[in-house]
Amino acid sequence: MEKCYTVAETVKLTGVKSYVLRYWEDELSLPIRRNELGHRCYTQDDIQLFLNIKELKEQRLAAFGRYMIFFQSLQKKRRNGSNRAGRKG
Repeated sequence: MEKCYTVAETVKLTGVKSYVLRYWEDELSLPIRRNELGHRCYTQDDIQLFLNIKELKEQRLAAFGRYMIFFQSLQKKRRNGSNRAGRKG
């Protein structure tokens, strides 16, 4: 039988908070095993999946951050350009 990781172990291995693991489990309909006591039992494949999801989210946030910096610089240029255009000298 494959090793079973507890929620606490999975949190340590992935760096993802337990409530986020549960959220992803629900939102993505992940078939997480349960042990005989009904506790979540994560496999190495589950942990790898969580790491992949985390990486994708971080890449998406990084891309969004770059977009926001670009957008803000455009807004700043437009404001500066409109100030110059309105002045007569």
